[in-house]
Order: sequence, then structure tokens, then C-alpha cells
Amino acid sequence: MKNLKILNANTNAIVKLTNNNGNEKKEGKLATGDKVSVTVGSETKEYEVVIYGDANGDGEINAID
Repeated sequence: MKNLKILNANTNAIVKLTNNNGNEKKEGKLATGDKVSVTVGSETKEYEVVIYGDANGDGEINAID
């Protein structure tokens, strides 16, 4: 699998990607339920990833969804 690459436009920001279990994700596909957190200074914002069609959160859109 390829490493995930996140473009960080702010050099002072720390960007972290975790899966739906809270474990840091360094490779693989983005999936529904993954979380992206962005920290700048003392402020952290967290966003949940939603891939339309990926109902089961495995990162693929197929008949199982």
C-alpha cells in the first residue's frame, strides 16, 4: 500500500490521521470514520472523514456497502 500523503499548507501545523479505533494511520486508504486532526499552537480541530458510498468504513465502495 502507498503511504498516505497529506498536504500541509501551514508549516506550523501538525496533521494527524487516525482510524475509527483511534490508532494512527500511516498507510492505506482513507475510509469513512477516519479522523483528521490539525493542531496549530494550542488549538486542535478534528474532522471525521466521510467517503460517500463507503457505508462500512473499509475504504472501498462495493456491493457490501
